[in-house]
Amino acid sequence: MIDEKSKDLLSYFEAFVELYAIDEDFVVEYMCASMIKRFGYGLGKKCHEVLHQSDEICPWCRAKDIFSGQCARWEHHIPRIDRTFDLVELPLLNSDGTRTKIALFKDITEQIRTAERIRVSEEDYQSLFEHVGCGVFISTKDGRFLDANPALLDMLGYGSKEEFLQIDIATDLYLHPEDRRRFQQLIERDGRVIDYELEFKRKDGTPIPILLTGHVRYDSDGHIVGYEGINVDLSPRKQMEAQLRNTQEQLLQSEKLAAMGRLTSQIAHELNNPLYGIMNTLELLKTEIPPQNKRRKILEMALSETVRLSDLLHKMLSFSKPDEEQRQPVDINVILDEILLLVSKQLQEHGIKISTHLEEDLARVYASKNQLRQVFLNLISNARDAMPEGGVLTIKTKSNREHIYVEVIDTGLGIREEHLDKIFDAFFTTKEGVKGVGLGLSVCYGFIKEHGGDIQVSSKSKEGAAFTIILPKHIPEGANP
Repeated sequence: MIDEKSKDLLSYFEAFVELYAIDEDFVVEYMCASMIKRFGYGLGKKCHEVLHQSDEICPWCRAKDIFSGQCARWEHHIPRIDRTFDLVELPLLNSDGTRTKIALFKDITEQIRTAERIRVSEEDYQSLFEHVGCGVFISTKDGRFLDANPALLDMLGYGSKEEFLQIDIATDLYLHPEDRRRFQQLIERDGRVIDYELEFKRKDGTPIPILLTGHVRYDSDGHIVGYEGINVDLSPRKQMEAQLRNTQEQLLQSEKLAAMGRLTSQIAHELNNPLYGIMNTLELLKTEIPPQNKRRKILEMALSETVRLSDLLHKMLSFSKPDEEQRQPVDINVILDEILLLVSKQLQEHGIKISTHLEEDLARVYASKNQLRQVFLNLISNARDAMPEGGVLTIKTKSNREHIYVEVIDTGLGIREEHLDKIFDAFFTTKEGVKGVGLGLSVCYGFIKEHGGDIQVSSKSKEGAAFTIILPKHIPEGANP
């Protein structure tokens, strides 16, 4: 049985840990106050009855080893109260020669739960780090990566993290090294940067636009040791913005043409009535002047110029409203043959050779012959003006399942890059002198769009130009497309 001296020793330990003592028959001989409060009064009862409310000896019980003189320490969870303890068991030799097993309990439940929360949090962070869609990084101040997630490696074209961690950030990552210096100035001044746009370069050297957000990392003394943050690939957004700008430009072009059409229509209608009055007056005067009279010739010249002016007004009206000629299935190859027959002599006089590549059995398009003639004549005329020293004019036709393609290619002066987006604007011209009013390509663009097609142009200054007209194939009623 535990003696008084041993009890005094045990009461001393109560200030530090919870404890109880049992004899070799597992009977509780001593319990501290906190143990009684936690498990209830248990003196004289079996330890397994007190701790686990069980009539059987616990399967993990180490009493045999302890009574033989050994000591033990382990973590022990007691389901009854859902607490975990750091348990130390040791033997105590009593004055009568018997042994007592002392069990010292230290409640570590909260530490374990905190550690578990930290472990889960770390696992969640690691999972987020590995699977998030944007590039996450941790780097040193002097320009080395300490860690990076798979998304960043994929974004920048690196096959392994080991390879990526060896690169020099300033020279191998930044497309413009001065951006690195600017980034460091901003983040060290403010402690963070948000949505900082810059350009990185992939492993193969190709640029990639990036949106960077990050903050500084400090050591225990408050000194900046590095940075961490995320990089978002802006390439998809840049592509969408470019598509949006292109759509806006197309809408603006359509609005310009519509506005010009309304203006020209109003001008033409305002001039038509007085012009017809002049023409009628001149016709009446002709009947009163004999054919042999010298003034008759002057009158006829005035009448001819008036008729020419009337034709010009008709063309102005066609700009706003394509002529009302009934559309029909037409063979583009035939139209091109007719035009080239008319202009071939003039082109030869300018030192221009003609090369034709017309696809045989080309499908027809549903169109206005006169409007297509005007489009082709305008493009050929522009090509001639672009080759003042002579050159080669190539005319090609080809098709695919849905469209007919007509290519007009010259070897002339070409179009400067800054003019490519403007050549279809009304009143825009690059020709010197008063050779026209710049309505040609605008009218052509309007005609082709009215036919459900498109005009594309590619050119470089002094390397010629290539215009491609795209028109939908004509599908007869009842035919399979």
